Amino acid sequence: MARGIYLLLLFLPLVDPRRANYPRFAGAYATIRLSITVLLAVFYAMLQLVARGVPLDPTRFVLVLVGGMFVLIGVVLIAAGLVVVASLTGMIVYSY
Repeated sequence: MARGIYLLLLFLPLVDPRRANYPRFAGAYATIRLSITVLLAVFYAMLQLVARGVPLDPTRFVLVLVGGMFVLIGVVLIAAGLVVVASLTGMIVYSY
């Protein structure tokens, strides 16, 4: 499944109507794509360990890993110069 989502995220820019913007944040997109793939692979490995009887509490790992992924995405987007602010009136993208 992780490979399928990686391939989907790899070819998604080819069908995106706003594909002209991808070069602006190509490095950030590659990092996000890789982090999602690694996260899913780690979830799969945890599932396999739990299924084989290893005493493991997946809820702790899931919270830490998802939180870490969101921090990584935030840092990468800020480094790429894109800051997204959500408000009640809609999404605002600040580019600097």
